[in-house]
Amino acid sequence: MIETLRRDALSRIAEIKIGRKDFRSPGILFVDTERFNPPDYAEITIGGRNSTLNPDEFPEVPYPIGASILNEVSGEGSFGSIYFKGDELRLSHEGAAMYSFPHLAELIGDAGKFTDAVIRARELAGPVPIIYAPATGEVNHLAILAYFGIELFDTVPLIVSARNGKYSDENGKWKSNEDFETLLKKNYRSALRELGIIRKAIEERRLREIAEMRARSEPWLYAALRLADEEHWRFFETYESLKPRPVRYSGPESIERPEVMRFRERVVERWKPRGQVLLLLPCSARKPYSRSRTHRKFREILQSVDGWGSVQELIVTSPLILVPRELERYYPAGYYDAAVRGKWDLQEIEVINGMLEALKKRAGFRHVVIHLPEDMDFVSDAIYGEWTVEGSVTSKKSLKNLGEALKGALSDVRGESPKNRNLWTVQAMVEFQFGIEGELMADSVKGRWPNIKGFKNGKQTVSFVEGKGSLSLTSEGGRILAENGRYRVFVSDFEIHGDIFSIGVEGADPEIREGDDVVIIQKGIPVAVGIAERSSPEMVEAKRGIAVRVRKKIGD
Repeated sequence: MIETLRRDALSRIAEIKIGRKDFRSPGILFVDTERFNPPDYAEITIGGRNSTLNPDEFPEVPYPIGASILNEVSGEGSFGSIYFKGDELRLSHEGAAMYSFPHLAELIGDAGKFTDAVIRARELAGPVPIIYAPATGEVNHLAILAYFGIELFDTVPLIVSARNGKYSDENGKWKSNEDFETLLKKNYRSALRELGIIRKAIEERRLREIAEMRARSEPWLYAALRLADEEHWRFFETYESLKPRPVRYSGPESIERPEVMRFRERVVERWKPRGQVLLLLPCSARKPYSRSRTHRKFREILQSVDGWGSVQELIVTSPLILVPRELERYYPAGYYDAAVRGKWDLQEIEVINGMLEALKKRAGFRHVVIHLPEDMDFVSDAIYGEWTVEGSVTSKKSLKNLGEALKGALSDVRGESPKNRNLWTVQAMVEFQFGIEGELMADSVKGRWPNIKGFKNGKQTVSFVEGKGSLSLTSEGGRILAENGRYRVFVSDFEIHGDIFSIGVEGADPEIREGDDVVIIQKGIPVAVGIAERSSPEMVEAKRGIAVRVRKKIGD
């Protein structure tokens, strides 16, 4: 039995009841033999008479690893194997609670093959079973392995390092003159210390940050992380939560992180620009941007101009690239901190100009006002507009130029009132969040931003909850969402008295992620709205744990 307690994308802390003892993942299996006795503090052991995992049930593999001689493995029950038959990866059987993946150790050091294999293994096994990779337990590898969805490792590499006179820690291996027993104990302690950091990082959804640090300890680890982003970000994104949290973007690898790619894709594919004048603005250190001193000055200038409701504000930043003003409080836009050097990498320039080109094709702006630092003049390669900055973006001259440019741009367009701008804002948020036309969910609004509510035909459908960082559905909003076939969770026939558990989920729309507002469907009828506690694959396949926290039953 496996119950996920906390998840951070593909990594998780899970309660496991298999074999002779309950334990948690991620974990390290301590080899128990006549030559190598596990320490008293070992949580999980393998190989000995008192092994945590029953050796009569655990899948047999050549040990130490000689996985290349494996051809085809068959099995049944709680334990299974993941193995190669030629170039094809296979499962020994479906339905196992834990799979051993002995081949993976052979791919250590080959970034491309390793990344493809470990992602394919998780695809085959699904989100629920535990994957154990024998002979993978180097201390500086643990965070990357956990981030990739491997949950059990063992002490074989720690023993080998000690035999070779080396001490292992999160930065790699170091030569030492200490004896084998002393080094082995130090390696054990080092691995458990790193495991503690990994578990804490999963609890706080910060494992990606730790993985980025550890990836720089060996070139192949860094290459594997970059390849995972470039080639498999959609798979990682499936399990990437939408619940807000502080996030740090520190290096070039951040530009293709799964939650960053999701945000950018939704801006391009879901969000619909409105207004007849486009205003490009720089980002700020404070989030959301509108709370910064710099952006307050921009807003003062903007709102002093008649018809300013027709201006579409777009913040240019890295790694998110383009953040519409109405989406600045969404995760991760409202919650990130990024390294700022005052210089732009070629990759950043390419992505910024690419998104601006895509925007230009979709929007019908009559005027473009560019209030960006002079070092961002590269955007002129993608979009033509009137530049207003002289010196700093907040200099008196620059702000005066901004005001004059906006007055000129708005002089020959139909100006919209701020009230209409609020409606556009809610409609844009609906499109970004739910992937349906904003007009289907809101034709009027009440309140002052950011405390705003959307209505359709006089009935409230959504409200913005700032701490949640997204729109919350009402019963009427849930009905509309169901009618448009989006963000639905289908449950079996039972009386709903509280939250929905995975055991009762029969299906879910594939776009659902942890933190999404969803509508619950029973017998083809929308019966409740709530917040997803898991992504759609996990809420369907898991047999334990909460799938949806119900906010309101429809009809109550």
